[in-house]
Amino acid sequence: MSIPIVIVDEIKEVIQRVDAIVYPKIAEFTNTNHINYQYGRSVQINKLLQLNRNSIPARSNYPLIALFQDFPEDAGKKLGYTYVTIPRITIATITDKDGTPEERYNATFKPILNVIYDEFIKQLSRQPSIIGFTPNKSSYIKTDRPGTKPEGEGFNDYIDAITIEQLQLTFYKPN
Repeated sequence: MSIPIVIVDEIKEVIQRVDAIVYPKIAEFTNTNHINYQYGRSVQINKLLQLNRNSIPARSNYPLIALFQDFPEDAGKKLGYTYVTIPRITIATITDKDGTPEERYNATFKPILNVIYDEFIKQLSRQPSIIGFTPNKSSYIKTDRPGTKPEGEGFNDYIDAITIEQLQLTFYKPN
């Protein structure tokens, strides 16, 4: 029997490569924070961020890439292939709750969030276990969310975010 592919670990590998590439570009805007990767249900991700916040400032949790679960994994169609539609991935950074949309785009979207998003999409296409994903041709919905209130995304912090929804991926792991 083959060992199933672990989607959260595959996405972690993608994010580690993203961080290695973008960290030098975004460090001056994020107080030198590396990308924080969390996965789980909304309440679980928020709880993990809250636990971190008790020992470190909230700003230290960001930038963040959060992979929201649950997502069904269709592994029965063809041996070695797993088809997944990820409901939501959020790329977020802390924001000034009183900032205007223009201020937010200049302070967080252009120098941080868009840089991470662009590299994340590139690295998905380069992940050896992901097949058929092509930037600008694959199916997903991208939404900019300037000034998201905490309850809007399942976070207790005021964030600016990019969400990627309904991301369709095919993973292949030979037996």
